[in-house]
Amino acid sequence: MLQTSRRLLDEVTERWGVKITSVEIREIVPPRDIQDAMNRQMSAERNRRANITESEGTRQATINVAEGDKQSNILRAEGERQSQILRAEGYANACDRAQHELLAHLKTVDSARDMDSIRKALGAPQISYYGYSYGTYIGQVYGTLFPDRLRRMVLDSNVHQKWVWYEGNLEQSLAFDRNLKIFFDWVARYDTVYDLGTTGPDVERLFYSEQAELLAQPAGGIIGPDEWTDLFARAAYFVDGWQVVADAFASWVHDGDWQALQDLYGHPPFNDNGYAIYLAVLCTDVQWPLDWDKWRRDNWRIYFKAPYATWGNAWGNAPCVFWGAEAGTPVRVDGRRVRSALLINETLDAATPIEGAFEARRLFPNSVLIEGVGGTTHSGSLSGVACTDDRIVAYLKTGDLPARRPGNNRSDVQCPPVPQPVPADAQQRTIGTTSVADLHRESFRR
Repeated sequence: MLQTSRRLLDEVTERWGVKITSVEIREIVPPRDIQDAMNRQMSAERNRRANITESEGTRQATINVAEGDKQSNILRAEGERQSQILRAEGYANACDRAQHELLAHLKTVDSARDMDSIRKALGAPQISYYGYSYGTYIGQVYGTLFPDRLRRMVLDSNVHQKWVWYEGNLEQSLAFDRNLKIFFDWVARYDTVYDLGTTGPDVERLFYSEQAELLAQPAGGIIGPDEWTDLFARAAYFVDGWQVVADAFASWVHDGDWQALQDLYGHPPFNDNGYAIYLAVLCTDVQWPLDWDKWRRDNWRIYFKAPYATWGNAWGNAPCVFWGAEAGTPVRVDGRRVRSALLINETLDAATPIEGAFEARRLFPNSVLIEGVGGTTHSGSLSGVACTDDRIVAYLKTGDLPARRPGNNRSDVQCPPVPQPVPADAQQRTIGTTSVADLHRESFRR
């Protein structure tokens, strides 16, 4: 060993001109304080490495659990998606088997022509037409095809002819979410009545927490998350649904009264005809996208902004992908030859956003638009708002319209909306010395 050590040392020191003649190995014993310091350092290093090893193990275990949960959620979501697709396909196939010949004749243009056939059968040279919601689209198409056959036309809550129908449902999902938040603000305003939260966001969080719990344990074994969503649709559509929805919400939260929820939702057997004819029209008016990746991208994009109704809206229309009847091409709406029309829309109507009314006003240059300023009600005309209803009656009696103002993307007459309800014996909270209702009226006057 000494010979090897000397040889190695000679190889290194030869270039320095140094010759090592003797190598001696001795035991060196450091002082006690240095030994203690070295021991502490080695102990600390061992502990450090042990902690790192333990934390790395914990971290990797956490990652593995999270990855497992993620994959589980992905698989569950994919399973649910495939289940919904199969249900949609099954529904479309069942309709095709039951009414294959009829399905080819239920487009909006077919309804417009049927209307004119009825007019002819009655021997009437002209008709007056009053259409709500989807009925406004029938009116727009009828006015395009048979402009000289219209005497008067009132269209309340106007469909946007460029959004027929896939795009319109995406816009609806955004608007329904907004209107539900407005409803939650109203519930919070009357916290002394409902005790569901003192702010809109508080009530919204309670809504979603209750919905999540219903997934594991449906109310009464009947009302799950989907039914819960449907229950609140009435509040997103109409202010006259606010009280009954809030009452059922409070009864469930405070008393566990699931019967109140079921009474609001309805009792089986349910009549499927409305949904079937809805699909029969919308699925054949125009070709819906056939690429599921497009549905997935579009609806997730909307969902992250507006989770309330997005996927329910999507799956409700999904049978259109598999519909048995051939889709048509929508009529290009042109109302220039229609002599007059009275259009009505509330500013925040969710089912038919006011942009549809602006578009109808542009396409029917002899029309006038009455706007229910700030309102959220769908199809709310003839609900007792004199500013709107009196003008409707006058137009139907005489044909006289209010003055049309220049420009597009605007209304011609501004009226109060269908008013928000006030619960009996409510103690309305105020901001300073001005009530929320007073602020609303003041904003309208401005």
